[in-house]
Amino acid sequence: MPEKQEKGTGNLALGGGLTAYGASQAPVLRHGSKDMSRMQGASPKKQPGRYQAELHQAMKEGKVPTESSVHVLRTPSGRHINAGGTHRQIAREAMNKPSEYKVKDISHEIHVSPAQKLKGKLQVAGLTRGSKRAEAGKPVKPVGPEARSANRILAHAADVNDARAWENPSMFKEGAKVMRHKGWVGAGTLMGVGALSGAAGLAERHEWKKKNQVSKGKRIMSDAEIKRRKKIGSHLSQAGGAVGLTALGGTLLASRGGRNAMRAIPKLRPHVAAPKTLKADRDKIQGVVNPLLATGAGLGGVGAFNFASYTGAEARKRTMTPAVKKSLDSGLEMGYFGEEGHPLKLPEIEVAFEKAWEPSAGKFDSEKSRGKRAKGYEAGAYGVAGGAGAYSGHQAIKTGKKLTELPVKMAPLSEKKVGRGKKRMGVDVNRGHIVSEKAIPLSRVKETKVLRHGGKAAAGAAIAGGALYGAHKIKEKSQSGGSWTPYAKRDAVSAFGIDHSH
Repeated sequence: MPEKQEKGTGNLALGGGLTAYGASQAPVLRHGSKDMSRMQGASPKKQPGRYQAELHQAMKEGKVPTESSVHVLRTPSGRHINAGGTHRQIAREAMNKPSEYKVKDISHEIHVSPAQKLKGKLQVAGLTRGSKRAEAGKPVKPVGPEARSANRILAHAADVNDARAWENPSMFKEGAKVMRHKGWVGAGTLMGVGALSGAAGLAERHEWKKKNQVSKGKRIMSDAEIKRRKKIGSHLSQAGGAVGLTALGGTLLASRGGRNAMRAIPKLRPHVAAPKTLKADRDKIQGVVNPLLATGAGLGGVGAFNFASYTGAEARKRTMTPAVKKSLDSGLEMGYFGEEGHPLKLPEIEVAFEKAWEPSAGKFDSEKSRGKRAKGYEAGAYGVAGGAGAYSGHQAIKTGKKLTELPVKMAPLSEKKVGRGKKRMGVDVNRGHIVSEKAIPLSRVKETKVLRHGGKAAAGAAIAGGALYGAHKIKEKSQSGGSWTPYAKRDAVSAFGIDHSH
């Protein structure tokens, strides 16, 4: 059978990529938005997020005027295109301050490509994030010196272009037509080249198929692969069953009876809302559908666990290869019996031979596949351990910083009885302090979130330790043998411990 076909794949991939890129560059969308306050793009800047954050902070401090009008061009279809003042408009929106708009009508539409539309939205989204960070008081890196110098030039050029467009909007009518024509030519060229490349790839693959008979049948899985897939199916069924039963429990708790039962517990009552009052004209269909959905989720969960149980049992059961019966026919002439020379007819002897293990899936190598999986599991465990360790370290650093913010004072002491006739001075726990030589108010511990970051650091360390232990056990298991004995070696050893492979 011929190997897996790869003829024409490169041309097909190239053709598909060029066609998609050309389609994204075609000017098919009308520029602008029906909403006047919705910005469609801004003048380019270096490090735009940092630039916007600095502008926002300067506007809050009064170094840059906040009140400035936004110039908007309105197309014949009622779409609005911002033509100046975009950065300040975004800053005012983050401050929840109104903006003043000046609108001029133009007699032509401006078309853009999907790629240009997406680029403008991403640009505005980045500027909005910069303003929101500055408004929230979060630290933002300052603009670099080289980017700052470049931004001065870019800002001056943008101001000149915006002023020209606002004074004479009709001057861009011919330019917009020329740019749209060029966009169509470029997009059409790319899509044409992509179509030719795809056609060449299809022709090459067709010729290859004519010379090589390709079987359309699916690959037959080996016994080892079937066993592994049954294990995976069992685990997936268990996960689905857990989700179904959880949905059933959540639905029961969210019902009127479940809410009333939870509200009967004093600690849960403040966190559970009271059930709504039943109305006379309520939707009775919804009242029937919700119990049916909950019942279906519960039955599905129970059925999934049942399926997982017998699928797991089938995966654990070893399938024995049936015995192959072969007759002993040596081809030798048997002796004769008696003086008359009648041939001696012996009964046919049948002996059962155990057939050696062999894969039933063509070129599938289960040993190599299992080795790859073991290495992948080990690498994944180390990756999880590294990520969890880094997260734990980061949270530990935060915990240390928060601890430095805590006001440490001497704990209030009071006289306490420690035995018959004996007294000593001790910390007064009733005043809400941690029992130590120096006391810290518990309210300040909660405010600075020390316990939260400390708990996250401990959880990250626990996950990292578990992942390292799992990776060590996987490596130890793959190197020590045991259940990792190759299938061919394992099936060649009989029940009496005799190795028949030698």
